[in-house]
Amino acid sequence: MSSRPVTPNTLAFIGPSHAPELAEFSYVRVRTVNGDTATVQVVGPDSDEDGQDVVVPVSTIELRGVDATEAEL
Repeated sequence: MSSRPVTPNTLAFIGPSHAPELAEFSYVRVRTVNGDTATVQVVGPDSDEDGQDVVVPVSTIELRGVDATEAEL
């Protein structure tokens, strides 16, 4: 299985085991990529417009990336 490139606006589904700052599993959208880390923002109906920013390894996003249409479910 080949991973998708991690770029700004990539959507992923991660939880506390991936980012201890998170209290529960959440959708996150990549804001920036800097080397082997990505800054992501929590998105979804339960988050406000300025959702929490979290820094995670790019490899986490590669493994947990989801199709953008999943955000509309």
